[in-house]
Amino acid sequence: MREMQESELFQTYMGIMGELSPLVSSELALEAKLERIEKFDFSEPTQQRLKKLFGNARPLHFSKQKLADGDIAVDFKLDPLKYHDEPAASLMNWSGMAGRALVKSDMRRVTMTASSDTLDMDNKELTLKATGLTMASSQMKGPLDLWFGNGEARVEQVTVTPKRLPMTVQLHALRYGFDMQAKGKTVVIGYTGSIKAIKWGEDSVEDANLAVRISGLQLEALAAMNKDAKAQAAKKQVPAAQLDAALAMVMKHGVAMVKQGVVLDVDDISARYHGHKAQIKGQVKLAKLTDRDLQNFDRIMKKVQLRFDASVPLGMVRELSRTMMAKQGGEGVDKQQLDEASEQMVRSGIDTLKQNNWARLEGDVLRSTLVMNQGKLLLNGKPLSLSGGKKSAKPKQTAKRAKG
Repeated sequence: MREMQESELFQTYMGIMGELSPLVSSELALEAKLERIEKFDFSEPTQQRLKKLFGNARPLHFSKQKLADGDIAVDFKLDPLKYHDEPAASLMNWSGMAGRALVKSDMRRVTMTASSDTLDMDNKELTLKATGLTMASSQMKGPLDLWFGNGEARVEQVTVTPKRLPMTVQLHALRYGFDMQAKGKTVVIGYTGSIKAIKWGEDSVEDANLAVRISGLQLEALAAMNKDAKAQAAKKQVPAAQLDAALAMVMKHGVAMVKQGVVLDVDDISARYHGHKAQIKGQVKLAKLTDRDLQNFDRIMKKVQLRFDASVPLGMVRELSRTMMAKQGGEGVDKQQLDEASEQMVRSGIDTLKQNNWARLEGDVLRSTLVMNQGKLLLNGKPLSLSGGKKSAKPKQTAKRAKG
């Protein structure tokens, strides 16, 4: 970690983010930020680093114009960048980025869109190519001067080719989304992610999805962290110190944000294989914590309630088994023998899961349920030790002889 922080690329990145932060943080009023954008330029040290790494001292450009309806449009453009680290045999080519931020005339709403054509990376371990990158967001100023809203990032395709493996992996239609809203005195944050298809060779996984929500975060604690972030940004520390201070700040305010109780909803973790869908859903609840609770891990665990349900159709298990057996058998393997061996593997696997209480069979679906309440963990209705199932042996008591 320390080696990464001391690298020239990381130092340049942190310097860039530090100089751009006043343009996007809530330290200044929106009007003041718009004035800064027109005059923005990287500092001389950052320009020198950019010139050395990318051959371009001023790759970022802004322009601002007032529209007829009173809104303000800010256009931005990042020039194409090329980075080559000869000792590490690492190469990066980025086609650049262009976008627009639209600030409404009331200075309380901002929308943004941006796009980039390609990003290529090549090093000793792999080559990576991403195409069709886009971003969009919409934000509105809310309680305690915090900004709320939603956004998403999309990538049409990512192709990864490991140097040490004879294969190429393609990820199609990637999407990441976030949503943050105020709800009374709390904040609700949602994250979603999806990949339409993950392909390797002639095989693939489709519709990989993730959707989670965090609710109950304390609005005032979030505002306090935001205030500390402003003060931290004003100190203008060196990049390594900035990162350390940011981590300490998150730890400090993180406890305050969850102290009144918080809920994590896992709405969907799922994927399809050859038309069969496996899925996990669940919820974790953390009840209100006292200062005494925070001093004892066991007391905290007794405040946790959780339930997760997992389901895997037997059709998916059979397809996975058949694929594995076909790979082991190679070309020309007899189809009937393949099916018989595959079915035998499935039956053996199901028996093992049931005998160890890892799963239960309901119809044509393998299901498993994990529940925790009052510090007790149950897997499919049976106790599961948090200490790995080991019980400490009680010392034997030696009987005392009666004195006669």
